[in-house]
Amino acid sequence: MDGWITFWKYVYIVGLASFFVVAAVIIPLGARNLIQLFRQLGGGRTEGQATDEPDEG
Repeated sequence: MDGWITFWKYVYIVGLASFFVVAAVIIPLGARNLIQLFRQLGGGRTEGQATDEPDEG
């Protein structure tokens, strides 16, 4: 019985560690992609250019 407990303990530890490694890799890469997306959405438009939004007033 102790063999199964040890086996599942190692499976749990490896699974948890791999989750944290994947999360540590995905979060910065996703943040970088979001920053690039917002730069593309906001870029390419100067102050004098028309927008899709109606003028107020």
